[in-house]
Amino acid sequence: MKNSMKLFIFVISFVFLFAGQPLFSQMKKCCITGEYKGFRQDLKSITCKEPGEGNFTMYIEQEKGCRSKIWGKIVDPVGPSVMEFEGTVKPGRGNCCTIHGIAKNATEKVEFKAILCKIGTKWVSKNGKYKHSNGCTGKFEIKQI
Repeated sequence: MKNSMKLFIFVISFVFLFAGQPLFSQMKKCCITGEYKGFRQDLKSITCKEPGEGNFTMYIEQEKGCRSKIWGKIVDPVGPSVMEFEGTVKPGRGNCCTIHGIAKNATEKVEFKAILCKIGTKWVSKNGKYKHSNGCTGKFEIKQI
């Protein structure tokens, strides 16, 4: 009886030590709904004929219960242009979550990906990347307001 209790405790400890982090990270919620201010910058390349940069606002909506489906719009005040997007959010390491989506309007399409990390009560990303249908790729930052 004593040996079986020790074995049970060992097995449970082993499971939590090696399998606990991925198991618990799947249970973590990424509640990212909100308004974000951002800055984007095209990277100079052969395929990017007119690289640019600028500010934008991103409005993220999310499926009830902070589930994985996200959607919303990205507003670029210069132009002005509005793109609707759909995508997903998934738990990542620590206080971070990964978003991936595709934004479109009548003439453009942009695929984007970023890691959002919660700092205090706000979500922030400093490492977003995108690929635009005009041939430009770039990086972006966003911060929840």
